[in-house]
Amino acid sequence: MVRFTSVAALLIAAASAVHALPMKEKCAPIYAPSAPAPTAAPTSAVVVPPTSASVAPAPAPTSQAAPVEPSPEPSPSAEPSPEASPEPSPAPAPAPQPEPEPVPAPEPQPEPQPEEPAPAPQPQPQPQPDPQPQPQQPDDSNISAKDRQDLLDLHNSYRSQNGVAARVTYNDAVAAQAAVRAARLAANSCQLEHGDLSSPLRVGQNLSMMASSRKFDAPMSDLVKGWSDETHAETEYNHATQMLWATSTQIGCAKAYGNGGGRFPYCEVLVCDYYPPGNMVGSSWKTGTK
Repeated sequence: MVRFTSVAALLIAAASAVHALPMKEKCAPIYAPSAPAPTAAPTSAVVVPPTSASVAPAPAPTSQAAPVEPSPEPSPSAEPSPEASPEPSPAPAPAPQPEPEPVPAPEPQPEPQPEEPAPAPQPQPQPQPDPQPQPQQPDDSNISAKDRQDLLDLHNSYRSQNGVAARVTYNDAVAAQAAVRAARLAANSCQLEHGDLSSPLRVGQNLSMMASSRKFDAPMSDLVKGWSDETHAETEYNHATQMLWATSTQIGCAKAYGNGGGRFPYCEVLVCDYYPPGNMVGSSWKTGTK
C-alpha cells in the first residue's frame, strides 16, 4: 500500500487511478476540494498564483484504491478589517463671553472758550517837568532896566522881612508871557482879570492898575504896594502870599497903558508872573510847593 505524505501526492495518485480504470467501471468518488468562494481581495493583500505540477503515471493498483482522504478545505483567510479612519474631533464649543457692560455716553462738555488776551500794560505817563523859560528879550513889556531892578528889590526885600531866604531873579521869557496879558487888559479899559496861567508856561500871577485924569507913569513901588499890604489879610492865598512863595524864584513883569473912560481916561496896568507858580492849595508860602 502506498503511503502519501502530502495532499499534493494524494491528488497526483488519484489522478493516475482515474486514467488506469476502464471508463465503464465505477470508481470511487474522488473528493476534490471545492473551490473557495471568491473573496474580495483587500487592497493590501497579495494574490499568490497556483503552482503547476507534472503528474507522473502511477502503477495500476491491484486492488481497489484506498479512498483518498479529502484534503481539508482551506480556511478562508480573514479579511483584514478596514482601518478605522479617525473621527474628527468635535470642535470645542466657544466659551461663553460675558456681555459687555454698557458704557455710559460721555456728557457733552462745553467747548473751551479762548481766553481773552491779557491787556497789554499801558505805559504810565511819567510826570514831565515844567518847561524851563528860555531867556529872551521882552516884547512890548514897557519895563525899563530901572523898573526891572526896582521890581527885584521890592520882592526880595519883602521876602527877607518875612523870613523867606530864597531870592527871586528876573526872567525875560516869563516877562514876555506877562506882556501878552497886560496888552489885553489895557485894551479892555484896564479891567483886571486873570487869563490862561498854563500856556506857554505854568505861572502864578499878580495884577495891579492905576488910573488918572492925565497921562502918567507910576513908579513900581506904588503898583506893588497894594500887593504887600495884604500881608495880614484874612484870606489864606492872596497877592502877598504869591510874592512870598518860597519856591517861586523867577519873575517877569510887563506894563501897558489904556483908556479907562469917564473921569479917568488914563490907566496903567502892571502884570507880574511867577515861576514856578505859588498859591498852591494845601501848601504854605513859607515852604512853597513840595
